[in-house]
Amino acid sequence: MCGVLAAPVFLATSNYLSMNSFEPCFWMGALFVVLRIADGTATPRAWLVFGILTGLGIENKHSTVFFLAALLVGLLLCPQRRILFTRECATGVVLLLLIAMPNLLWQVANQFPTYQFLSTVAHSDKNIKFPPLAFLLEQVKVLFVFSAPLWIGGLVWLAFARAARRRRFVAFTYLFFLGTMMLMHGKDYYLAPIYPVLFASGATAFAQFVRRDWPLAAYSVSLIVLLCLGTGPTVLTILPPAKYVRVLPIDTTPSLRTFAPAPPSSAATTGKPAPSTFSARVTVCRPQSAVIRTTSSGAGITTLASPS
Repeated sequence: MCGVLAAPVFLATSNYLSMNSFEPCFWMGALFVVLRIADGTATPRAWLVFGILTGLGIENKHSTVFFLAALLVGLLLCPQRRILFTRECATGVVLLLLIAMPNLLWQVANQFPTYQFLSTVAHSDKNIKFPPLAFLLEQVKVLFVFSAPLWIGGLVWLAFARAARRRRFVAFTYLFFLGTMMLMHGKDYYLAPIYPVLFASGATAFAQFVRRDWPLAAYSVSLIVLLCLGTGPTVLTILPPAKYVRVLPIDTTPSLRTFAPAPPSSAATTGKPAPSTFSARVTVCRPQSAVIRTTSSGAGITTLASPS
């Protein structure tokens, strides 16, 4: 839990009300149900809970579909695939589809706007397209370097430990999801909702490895200290804007700054000026040889480019 709390990506995406705030709850709730069914501690009727959580998850954000595809692949690659071929699982899938049906019907009636948006973004320079190694390094950065041994250790434990053989499909789920996001050039935080299970697995592996309580307690305390003194003040909008200018590498050039100085993760929601002020600032500051392109999300809200 301390590793999740100290992770900048969770602090940033849960700092304001959005679908990203609820995504880990739906994903981890659904995965918890599958884990309980796989190890025999829950009855097959728990698939109904799975259907409710994943149906609401799709209504919340369509990226849940990619998570479900990865989970399906992970299960099919492991002996736990047997839990898929039951009447209760089919009932859960039907419930999932019924809950998500209004959204699907709306997509069909409006020529699939989500797909059109993703296709447009994929053929533009809106998102940074990281190569595989850089994408992996971004995962370490957004989850906090100091906590990397915890979730990486959890992944290794899930993949190779004998005690985790009934949960091995979780490792395959993560790896398939990671590969999918790499191929699609997804944003670095798209994988964030799946990491709590890796943190929990890492804590389990840590406890089994050291066999004493104090190292795990000391590691937890250090994460809490770093949260209070490092990632918390840096990522959350709790400091005066001037503080961020002195501490973070923020460009305060008037022609490029659309919002008040703030951490990049929350720049789009902090200090937003009135539309008239924004327009006047752009008119005064932009070079005559430049055109301005704007987007509705992300820290890089405004970019300058030479006219073609």
